Amino acid sequence: MSCAFPPITPPLPDTIPTPDPQRRVDGWSPARQRRFLEILAATGVIMLACEGVRITARSAYTLRIRHDGAAFRLGWDAAILRPRPPGRRSPVARDHGQRGNHPQGSRQ
Repeated sequence: MSCAFPPITPPLPDTIPTPDPQRRVDGWSPARQRRFLEILAATGVIMLACEGVRITARSAYTLRIRHDGAAFRLGWDAAILRPRPPGRRSPVARDHGQRGNHPQGSRQ
């Protein structure tokens, strides 16, 4: 026994229009994403990167967890892991130092 579906009317066009990848509704163009990651890699500070591209931290974190933000998430992770000059500590280490919380075995 087979089942036949009626044809789709009107027929679909050969090409379906897609949004311009340079114009995202949320403001995260490829150029803006790249600049955010460059600033993040240079400073290690998320708020500075957000300010540098004029996007809120909430928007950055939202893009990071979205399914279509996988490449952005990988770039973010790589930027955070990038070594900094000797005088710069990572954001996590800086936060622990300001609060007086030191991971076990790493007192400064």
